[in-house]
Amino acid sequence: MKKAEKEKVVQDFAEKLRRCQGFVVTTYMGLDAGQMATLRKQLKGQGVEFRVIKNTLFARALEKVGFDGELQKRLKGAFGDRRRL
Repeated sequence: MKKAEKEKVVQDFAEKLRRCQGFVVTTYMGLDAGQMATLRKQLKGQGVEFRVIKNTLFARALEKVGFDGELQKRLKGAFGDRRRL
């Protein structure tokens, strides 16, 4: 992904964060493609958007909307830090 594309992803995600009422950070480890499709369909049916974003890009979006950095510190590794958020 080119730098301009990354910046667009960060900007778009920051806008979603500004408008949302809340969000959940999770890992999808252990789910196969079929299970992910089922989960997305169920969430969409409830009016919930499910997005996958790289930790680094998510951290930048959080910074743009003014999060204090504590959550960003916990975004480590391919699946995030599995300790409690």
